[in-house]
Amino acid sequence: INIDIECTMKTLVRDVYPNIIHVGSGLNYENIQAALDNIDDSENHITIIVHPGTYPRFSMIRKLDAVYPWTNAPVRNVSIIGIDKYTCIIKDDSGDYSTPPAEILTNGTIKNLSFISSHENQSVNANKGSYAVHIDARPAGNTGYKMVFENCLFNSSTASAVGAGRSEERRVGK
Repeated sequence: INIDIECTMKTLVRDVYPNIIHVGSGLNYENIQAALDNIDDSENHITIIVHPGTYPRFSMIRKLDAVYPWTNAPVRNVSIIGIDKYTCIIKDDSGDYSTPPAEILTNGTIKNLSFISSHENQSVNANKGSYAVHIDARPAGNTGYKMVFENCLFNSSTASAVGAGRSEERRVGK
């Protein structure tokens, strides 16, 4: 018996989630950031299916070349679902706090992915270690959001694996 898991997964996901984008070699987008930069999720929820591979860092809250810190980020309406958490890897090897493998702010599900932050190419300018996933942006308009992680792996060699906090606007005077 021959079972095509990838085809089965595509069919299953297509039935459950409308508006699907595929990320991987030769697919809709080569990496997750390119998909995030080119989709319009302002009115419809988008699902990004990540096919096996190792992908560079991505951010839902800022352009990758924007300076940290970040605030007033829009809450995305995006789910990112990997085919398999052992073969769908998001990795950054700078070991720098300002460049974690993923910065996430979404009304969606993050599923079947591995997030790895290593210090293999740590910059001499790295001021502190990097989380594998950083969830600490103040949403535009202080709106709420519901984000779910399912069946994911988090690994950081330089800090806690997940940094989740609450970004507050600092007030001067009062």
